[in-house]
Amino acid sequence: MLAIACTKRGDAPESATGAGEETAPPDFRTPEEPKPPAVLKLAESYLASLTPEQRPNDPESARDNFVRCFFMGFTNYTGSMGGGEVAGLEGFKAGQEFRRAHPDQVKETFESFGYVATAADGIWTTGFEHSEFKPRGTRSAERWWLSYMADTVSDLPEEQNVSARDLTIRINGFLSPKGSYGHLGRYDHEFYATKISKADGG
Repeated sequence: MLAIACTKRGDAPESATGAGEETAPPDFRTPEEPKPPAVLKLAESYLASLTPEQRPNDPESARDNFVRCFFMGFTNYTGSMGGGEVAGLEGFKAGQEFRRAHPDQVKETFESFGYVATAADGIWTTGFEHSEFKPRGTRSAERWWLSYMADTVSDLPEEQNVSARDLTIRINGFLSPKGSYGHLGRYDHEFYATKISKADGG
């Protein structure tokens, strides 16, 4: 199972491997993280449930960590989280539970974290600490960090799902706000794919 440590939201696993595989922990996230009211309410309920002895010294930081890790659990609902603070672990579990219980609210949840439903054609290359998608058209100057989830549908031959180089594909899914994402923050956006298929010219 995927073992990660929740630090900052915005970074995908170090390669575009499927959920459930072991990867290195994320090392960079873009700042300015949206905090959906519904998730904040879960965080506040968690903090309110703690005994005085259990309460963190910095409740605001713990709340933010819960929300951040909720998103990580929501996008990686079949994996596991190693290390980190208790609030983050609880947020990660809450995100996983929410995704399993509400599969019909994927779009709404991504949107609440600032992601936009998007489809694009472009070139995908993967490798060690590398999962770059270069879109065609008006966004051709951008670099996206591409990741897929446990329920991502792929029409690619199995051998092309991992370690592909210069593969022309079409992706459907959710695009982040502009920022710094992926390994060392070198990508303009991150994209969580719900579907990956071979595009014309691939």
